[in-house]
Amino acid sequence: MELEHNKSLAFLDVLVIRNPDQTLSHTVYRKQTHTDKYLNGESHHHPKKLATVGKSLFQRARGICDEKHLAAELQHVKQVLRDNKLQIPRRRHRNRVKPATVERVSVVEICERSHRQDWLHPEACFNKNLFQAA
Repeated sequence: MELEHNKSLAFLDVLVIRNPDQTLSHTVYRKQTHTDKYLNGESHHHPKKLATVGKSLFQRARGICDEKHLAAELQHVKQVLRDNKLQIPRRRHRNRVKPATVERVSVVEICERSHRQDWLHPEACFNKNLFQAA
């Protein structure tokens, strides 16, 4: 069982911190023995493998840290990448919003609708060629 030390509790990769106002915040947890050593950028690994190191560290920071700790963690990741002679990846898909898609209907809903006669109307079908008025 894990115990709280210095008002913080480590759980998996997350360090949960109790704030003075009794709220919780969270950041990335590293063991005391962690050395920040990753693949060396000058090694002969495949370029995609080298690029994945930075991408995964940034993705981990954005997924785990709250707003209070995110800037410090991103700075730490950048420094680690520099120390390991790795390139800092650029964000290519910043704030990308997917366009609205066709309404998705579950199989259960289709089965329920198929027992109603009004659902068999041509305008209610996704493929209007199936039901043509005679």
